[in-house]
Amino acid sequence: MACTSTSRADQATEPVRETLWTSPAIYSRRHRKSASALLAVHNQLARQRPLGGREAGFLELVEQARSAPAEAFTRVWTDPVAYYWVRIAYELLYAVLNETPATGVAAACARDYGAADTAAALERHLHEFRRFALGIAAAGGPGCRFDEPYRAGLPFALPGSLLYVAGRGEIAVYGIDGDTLYCRHGDTERHLPLRPAASADTGPRVEQCPVAGVDDYRCGLNAAAFNNLPGMEFTAPVQAAGPAFQEHRVELVQQTLQVLRDRAPEVFAQFADAVPYIALKPLRGGDYTNLAHSELPGTFIAAAIDHPHEMADTFIHEFHHNRLFFLEETGPFFDETHTQALEEQRYYSPWRDDLRSLHGIYHAVYVFIPVTRFWLRVLAEDPPDDSLRAYAGERIARFLLQLRIGIAQIDRHAELTPYGEALFRQMAGDVAELEGLARAAGVDDRAAALACGADGRIAPAGASSVRADVLEHLARFAPRQQRTHLESRLAP
Repeated sequence: MACTSTSRADQATEPVRETLWTSPAIYSRRHRKSASALLAVHNQLARQRPLGGREAGFLELVEQARSAPAEAFTRVWTDPVAYYWVRIAYELLYAVLNETPATGVAAACARDYGAADTAAALERHLHEFRRFALGIAAAGGPGCRFDEPYRAGLPFALPGSLLYVAGRGEIAVYGIDGDTLYCRHGDTERHLPLRPAASADTGPRVEQCPVAGVDDYRCGLNAAAFNNLPGMEFTAPVQAAGPAFQEHRVELVQQTLQVLRDRAPEVFAQFADAVPYIALKPLRGGDYTNLAHSELPGTFIAAAIDHPHEMADTFIHEFHHNRLFFLEETGPFFDETHTQALEEQRYYSPWRDDLRSLHGIYHAVYVFIPVTRFWLRVLAEDPPDDSLRAYAGERIARFLLQLRIGIAQIDRHAELTPYGEALFRQMAGDVAELEGLARAAGVDDRAAALACGADGRIAPAGASSVRADVLEHLARFAPRQQRTHLESRLAP
């Protein structure tokens, strides 16, 4: 979806450093854009009727949503899943109106729907809007009743809340009236109170996801919110872990948020405003460790590591992927006239064993700057735990060497837009500043290489020192034509 001239003008009035790291305006801009996209989809469907009248139910539900109290609509429409839904709706509608094939996540979504063609996929996707009508009703908006039920796999999360319908199998939801959800499970009709209560019932029931709280912030461990997302295969490890996995790690997340508040307060303030829920998974679950997805802004999936400081590192990392997704809504970072910065996977990244795109390296540079800043603050507190002190120094030394490589890769290979260049130059300046702070703190990249395991134990890892480990990775995985230049950038 194209960015608006208003958003560009807003961004231009902010200092680059503020835009990059602290401005809250990027969140409201994206939420306004999401609401505008919903209205655009509604208006195009109402005007052109590409489904021959089969869009009528959706149009009626959108009108009901627009009449809901602003607080109820906003709560639901700022749920990360709402952005995912409207983005797919926008892309499927564009494909139908222009008689072109769907691409990317929209195409994956259509395949998961089992749709015969793009129009059928769009019709099925419009049907999914019922989940948001249910969320608005649960948030205090007008009740809703469906002639054709909304079918969802269990667990099923109500958008805009931390409530979900627990159980197994599939339910057919007919609506919400007052504080009751009406559904059918198999051959049995159910009237479920929208009030979590202890129950021995193994059938469908409304529960609240586990919640970790610090100060006034409540972070849901909402595994159910990652269910019923066609086209999003990466959510499988969360579902496989089950709700008990989240429940057993509330204390870990609470401790992590406390570390975040105390050692990265400017990040914690934004995190509390922008992240309503997350989900955890086992470290070895799936083919990734942690993941933030551009189509689900405001949330992420994190591997559970039994160490609050390591988890705080992860939370800062994944939160800043989210923030950079929001920044990209203002305008593109790359001028792709000659280089396909998003598609070409041919550049060495010090954080990965596989070659990456320049876009991926740009993201990595961005997220590792605040993570390094966090570890510098941990080290400055002179923690009494010797292993934590050593690990903080190791992390700082490693990340600064890796950041030096990432900066060099972007500097040498990327064609940036003026917007992308301004942000990148600020990042390069931030890295130089962090290097100065690290020298003053006595950080030494000849220190032993360390790693933190899933059990929270910090132990030696890799080569004999941080520098040796980074250089060994460079020698193994960097293409020869990139390696010499990068080795020169790592000179002591």
